[in-house]
Amino acid sequence: MGFPVGGESLPAGAPVTVAWSHDDDIGVVQARVWLSTDSGGSWALLAQGAFNQSWGWTVPAGAGTHCRVRVQVLDSVGNLTQTESAADFAVGGASPVDGGLPTRTLTLTQNAPNPFNPRTKISFVLPTAGDATLCVYDVDGRLVRTLLSGHQEAGERTVTWDGDDDRGGRVASGLYFCLLRSGDHSIVRKMTLLK
Repeated sequence: MGFPVGGESLPAGAPVTVAWSHDDDIGVVQARVWLSTDSGGSWALLAQGAFNQSWGWTVPAGAGTHCRVRVQVLDSVGNLTQTESAADFAVGGASPVDGGLPTRTLTLTQNAPNPFNPRTKISFVLPTAGDATLCVYDVDGRLVRTLLSGHQEAGERTVTWDGDDDRGGRVASGLYFCLLRSGDHSIVRKMTLLK
């Protein structure tokens, strides 16, 4: 399971991308995405279709602190594979691990919308106060835009990238990478700008 893996605290109503991978290159006939709000005791079907390794989801309000996502994939030769979150994640500000204290996991959700034009929102969680940076890079690894830099308080944040570089110029259509760094940890997400 690529996301959510467990330990995250996702804001209710936030658009996120459920992501997974499968081992073969045989075409996906059908994928089913399920949600459990009781640590995997029971499951409710969220979506079904020919999704290939990701599905856009709006996090429901009131789902609680013991959520997991499961994905079942059926390929064109009849192989069924399944993956799910390795641990509970929370909806809102509570952590499934510590029963209400802020999450101890650095989290960067997939930007939304993605692809985007002309702007996109990027949500993240900082587990502790400290220096953090949120930057956008192009496919050649060049810094395009610094969205956040310096001392930050712990908690959830959302920033908007308007498709401009640090000099105020519009960037070209294409693939970009959003990098969140806090302490010794970093997370990267791909973003696509279409014009």
